[in-house]
Amino acid sequence: MPPNCQKISAGCFRYTTSLTRLDIPDTLKTIEYQVNPYYRAFDHSAISRFVLSPTSNLENIGGDSFADSKLTSIYIPKKTIFYAASFQNCPIEEIVIHPENPYYKTKDLVVFSDNNSTIYFVSPFKTGEYTVPSYVTKIGQSAFRTCSLSKVTIGNQVTNIETWCFAQSKIREIILPSNMLSIPEAMFAFCGTISTIQIPDSVTKIGLWAFYYCDRLNKIDLPKNLITLGDEVFRGCHKLKNLTLSAKLKEIGVGLFTDVGNINIISLNPEIFIDGFIMYKDSNQTLFSYYGVTENADLTIINKCNFIGKGIFTGKNLRNIYFDNNENISLDSYVFDSSTIKTISFPSGLKSLGIGTFQYCSKLSTVSFQGTMISSIPEKCFYQCSSLKSITLPTSITTIGKSAFEGCENIGDIGISKLENLQTISDSAFLKSGLTTANLANSVTLVGSRAFLQSRIANLTINCNIQNDLCRSCTNLKTLTMNDGVTEIGPYAFSGCSELTGFIIPQNLRRILDFAFESCSSLSSVRMVMYCTLESVEGGCFYGCINLKKIELSTYDRSYLFQNSALTFYNQSKLIIFLPYSGIINFVAPMDMKEIGRCAFMGSPSLQRVFFNGNKIETIGYQAFRDCRNLNLIFFASSNSITIGNNAFIGCPMLRKCGAFSIPESLQPKFIEQDIPKIAFSNDCPSLNSCQAIRCSPISIFSITPFITMLIS
Repeated sequence: MPPNCQKISAGCFRYTTSLTRLDIPDTLKTIEYQVNPYYRAFDHSAISRFVLSPTSNLENIGGDSFADSKLTSIYIPKKTIFYAASFQNCPIEEIVIHPENPYYKTKDLVVFSDNNSTIYFVSPFKTGEYTVPSYVTKIGQSAFRTCSLSKVTIGNQVTNIETWCFAQSKIREIILPSNMLSIPEAMFAFCGTISTIQIPDSVTKIGLWAFYYCDRLNKIDLPKNLITLGDEVFRGCHKLKNLTLSAKLKEIGVGLFTDVGNINIISLNPEIFIDGFIMYKDSNQTLFSYYGVTENADLTIINKCNFIGKGIFTGKNLRNIYFDNNENISLDSYVFDSSTIKTISFPSGLKSLGIGTFQYCSKLSTVSFQGTMISSIPEKCFYQCSSLKSITLPTSITTIGKSAFEGCENIGDIGISKLENLQTISDSAFLKSGLTTANLANSVTLVGSRAFLQSRIANLTINCNIQNDLCRSCTNLKTLTMNDGVTEIGPYAFSGCSELTGFIIPQNLRRILDFAFESCSSLSSVRMVMYCTLESVEGGCFYGCINLKKIELSTYDRSYLFQNSALTFYNQSKLIIFLPYSGIINFVAPMDMKEIGRCAFMGSPSLQRVFFNGNKIETIGYQAFRDCRNLNLIFFASSNSITIGNNAFIGCPMLRKCGAFSIPESLQPKFIEQDIPKIAFSNDCPSLNSCQAIRCSPISIFSITPFITMLIS
């Protein structure tokens, strides 16, 4: 190790299978806690000896830092604190603690607090049976985690047992305190050897994941005073076949019997009603669990039910869900997540759906809303429902959430054009979906980025700003109608829409951003309405639009001109965009031109020469001539000072050659700042460009007429 090292970061020695010994300098202070994505510092490493000196300044050994390594010995220096999970599943044969460490003591591979009242850590190497000493009143978090003991006895003097205490251990039998009040979170999670357990009747609460994936647990008697069962308490307990719910039970968590298998449940509580593997509470108003395992189950939700809890049918083998004319019912999040449900018909009493209600339901084909008045299709509601074909949205919908129909490749027309109250379509709502039509009402004020990306949309009408990637790679899009509410088109909004042939620029559109219509190979018609307010068209907007040769203006338009393949203000003071595939070889800037807009000539393959013969030019915008690879001559007649935006000539290799610029000497420093080499201003070239002889003289219209007319058909 470096002599002055102070920290070992998460994942630093992860999976180092050759390193077996590491000598640590006294300067080390911290071994970092598990941090994703780098995981644990010595995760699954072959290290068996981690050598610290008595004078070590180590202060903190982070949780999980040595987990699953080959470490056989622990030395805890004077200043060090650690977490039991730091050494989980390590074959620790020796534990030594500095005599002046104020936190810990050790005996027989067990680490205690300084006053012996708390057990902090039991080595996974320790086997056999163990009785918690009478002086211990607390068992710390993860204290017996991954231990190899077969039996543990805990006396009544222990009043505090923390989370994950026996998780992943090999324990087969445990005697708990008869006065114990609760089973903490994940106390026995992943205990693959325990088959039976006796819980004292004093216990009133069993916490989250308490028996999570105890896959050999086949018998457990719930205490008669039990009030609360936490989320997923018995998840993955495949061999648990019978369970009796106590009469006092009031609170039951989500996913209690997920991945349990065929289990028989008896309820002694009159408030818990079981109907064909469906469990209800709150006078049958809340559906809180389903433990059926029948394939292709058809289920009916009873009439009194008004709420279906979170994740109730997650991963279940279902076919059809029916409702008994429920007058008022809401669904929590992920109710049918990853289930095999095929059809569902919601009653008119449906009030709301939750996040991810049907996500990953790959067999769901039909969803119907019978006069429902819900206002929202929430985030990921139908995410990746690849078989969904039949669904028509209720006219009451105002919001469609993020990724709501993402990946629903077979949905077609779902009636979105009829939603007169719709206000918001969130990001990625129909990404990679089969949606064909979205003629949106003027009520829609927000359509998020990537909302229709790679979808099958063919027709779009929109009246709000167009976000980035909105219809990117929508190869079926043929009709685009933008109403006056559109003021901006975002980057790549219609990039790759190869079937789009034309569109009209609405009156209030001010900005078209980078690559908005890139690779729209069929685009041939762009028309501007009267009184447009367009100010800028950003870089690469019409890259790959090989059929676009002109922008159509009204004969009476007095705001813009389109001449010589360039769109300018009517007074020709600013060039907004030059169409890159017009075939123009030589471009002569109008005499009144003051500004070349950002990215104006970007990617024009035919352009070879540009002439600025006037004396009003002030600004060449950012990346104005980017990637004009055949541009070999730029001429300036005026010596007036100009401003040149960054990267104005990047990607123009011919402009770096001798004689590429014919400009007054006073302007040359401005171009040199843009990485133009000095040789580009030279007259002494083997083969001069045709205009070099008149580089500093004004050019008459007669002398440049031949260039104006040189076009490639």
